[in-house]
Amino acid sequence: MLSPACLLVAPRDRCDNWASQPMLRKQFNIRDSHTKSRLSFKIPDGEPHQNLKRSLFRDPAALPMLQNIAEGLHAQGYEVSRPKPGKACHGGCHVIFPNVEIELILLARRRSGKIEFEILTWPSQTLRQRFRGQTLRSPDCKEWSELCSAITDILVRDSRVESLLLRTFIDAENCN
Repeated sequence: MLSPACLLVAPRDRCDNWASQPMLRKQFNIRDSHTKSRLSFKIPDGEPHQNLKRSLFRDPAALPMLQNIAEGLHAQGYEVSRPKPGKACHGGCHVIFPNVEIELILLARRRSGKIEFEILTWPSQTLRQRFRGQTLRSPDCKEWSELCSAITDILVRDSRVESLLLRTFIDAENCN
């Protein structure tokens, strides 16, 4: 559906404090992960923007969608950062757990009267988290699965959402 290019650059390109020292973060190779961490869905395009002048990653529907998801997660008790526009994506935020942080990136594209969204998620650990708690050896952790399930529940409750699809990282890559 959408290119996964921001998966590789988003955490370092965003201007948040949490990404200011990427060398101290433990990144995982999610290629072999079994977690269904990529969520794709569509909503009807209520007001098409054919000739709207905007940059590639500034769709006016993207950040409000991410904010709705973040608010839903916060209402369920998750510690979620404030969603912000990204440089190589439409927006991003992260969800903090005691031993891991899950990055959440949103991409959007308008096509055929629909707005297509793709949410990419992946875990990382800060240096502080590695010293305080257990060091994760694999990206497949229960927090990541729980979060993806919670996002799915939020999207299922949204009456505008059509054709919700959950995939692992490698499944999504093989479809493109």
